[in-house]
Amino acid sequence: MQLGLHQCCNTRVGDELLKGISGGEKRRLSLGVQLLVDPAVCLLDEPTTGLDAFTARHVVETLKEIAMKGRTVVVSIHQPRYDVFALLDDVILLSRGHLIWSGPSQKMMVYFGGIGLTCPVLCNPADFMLDISSIDVSTVA
Repeated sequence: MQLGLHQCCNTRVGDELLKGISGGEKRRLSLGVQLLVDPAVCLLDEPTTGLDAFTARHVVETLKEIAMKGRTVVVSIHQPRYDVFALLDDVILLSRGHLIWSGPSQKMMVYFGGIGLTCPVLCNPADFMLDISSIDVSTVA
């Protein structure tokens, strides 16, 4: 129920010969199987990849609920939508393996604005962070 899989609870997962649940449902099922053991720490690599915007947000909301219940949840999320980014408590931002930011997500934009990197109005802060942390390798010596 927590991952929105109740509508397919009696459906086979499927394989290359037998159509089963959707790709998004498979992603959420994989996450659910890991959560069944009620781990103290959840390390998830790109849990929203391949999901539509609504489902990606739902997955991150579910992970936030798990964290609010005392579990540690660590995720890597590449290019999150703003509504997903807004759900994150703390962010670690890396560029070429170097730490650029580590701390509360709410303070990140203030910090970068203070060093002259102000997010343009109507720009997704997550996209802005991607822009300033990306390196144009064609100009790097």
